[in-house]
Amino acid sequence: MRPVAAPVLVLALAATTCHHAGRRRSDLAPDRAAAEGASAIPAVPRDSGITVRAAPRYTTASLVDTLVTRRPDYRVLVHALARYRALAADTTIPPFPTPRAMPVRPADSLAAIAALRARLTALGDLDRAAESDTGDRYAGMLVDGVRRFQRRHGLDPDGILGAATVAALQTPLALRVREIELSLDRTRAEPPVDSGPYIVVNVPAFRLFAWNGREGDTAPALDMRAIVGKAVGTPTPTLVNQLRYLDFWPDWNVPRSILVNEILPILRRDSLYLQREHMELVGRGEVVLGDTVNPAVIEALTAGALRVRQRRGPTNPLGRVKFVIPNDSNIYLHDTPNKALFERARRDFSHGCIRLEHARELAIWAMRDHAGWDADSVDAAMAGPEFRRVMLPRTIPVFVEYNTAMATSDGAVWFLPDVYNRDRPALNAWRDSIVGLLRQH
Repeated sequence: MRPVAAPVLVLALAATTCHHAGRRRSDLAPDRAAAEGASAIPAVPRDSGITVRAAPRYTTASLVDTLVTRRPDYRVLVHALARYRALAADTTIPPFPTPRAMPVRPADSLAAIAALRARLTALGDLDRAAESDTGDRYAGMLVDGVRRFQRRHGLDPDGILGAATVAALQTPLALRVREIELSLDRTRAEPPVDSGPYIVVNVPAFRLFAWNGREGDTAPALDMRAIVGKAVGTPTPTLVNQLRYLDFWPDWNVPRSILVNEILPILRRDSLYLQREHMELVGRGEVVLGDTVNPAVIEALTAGALRVRQRRGPTNPLGRVKFVIPNDSNIYLHDTPNKALFERARRDFSHGCIRLEHARELAIWAMRDHAGWDADSVDAAMAGPEFRRVMLPRTIPVFVEYNTAMATSDGAVWFLPDVYNRDRPALNAWRDSIVGLLRQH
């Protein structure tokens, strides 16, 4: 990098479209703790005279003018990019120093209370009119502002200033600009959205959004929590495909990888496992062979001559409805009987498929243009006990994305944990640019 005449580091943020699109599985290492990811970014000494800014790759007008998508969330994020560029260039926003003792809980004293208040106000998490003087006490509206900040950053909104929250508060705003640009690049690399409904699953957000796709849409018709694939071993791949049909009251054909790695070891020490879990053995020609396990069955399962299927019912892991988007990775959306995990902030618990918090509502939305189907008929189908496959009269595009920055209809910008480490290469390059200039300065 050439020496600069003025002590300003302008980061030329190179275009990086999502090179993960189309990959079936990620071979990237699992994410570290949120605090580690942020602390890996070198701090620019305040007395160095260097100001870190993000060079504009696009103007807001050019992004909107060349828009290849009708998506309202994309347009909101374009405008958020301009806002965060301005924030990154604003030298009046004070840094937030690491508290001497952590965690800092509500009602604790905090020396940097003014810096925290100023930073939250600038980021829009604290209403300037709602500020109150609490002295050096961390309390009141300030705690509420931290909770809003935590929610926007994929953290538990507990109001406690712990390592992960402090790391997020200390993340350079120029880096946030880069994260927004990466997400815009990835969205622009996807096929354009035609008029009509579509579904977006954002993996780092652990959320599903269903859009009506009508002119003038500003908010999704549905917004629900989701559970995605584990960062270690079974990450959910990015894909673009079509929702073609719904299976009501589905059974679950156990994938071979789960059978070999998880179920067979259990069966070798517990021959009653299939019976307790309402599973059955299936042979060639879909012949059901019961649930009795003996050495011959173990051998046949190991050789691939038999497979295991979990019977339909309320305890089936697919729940009462499955949304089928045919693809080579066998990824689909589905209901689940286990709702407790939706309360977690980080929700990468599945083997790759996507569990839905409100599958019933998505089924009603997807079937709303299907003659003869309404909420009552969806409820009847979900009640079983018979299996029903219903083809949609018009397929619905499904985008399974990996965007660590997203914007909501109220203009709030969310910065989400890089759970699969897919942003890490680009952000490491950003960090290296700072290191290089610091060595020259």
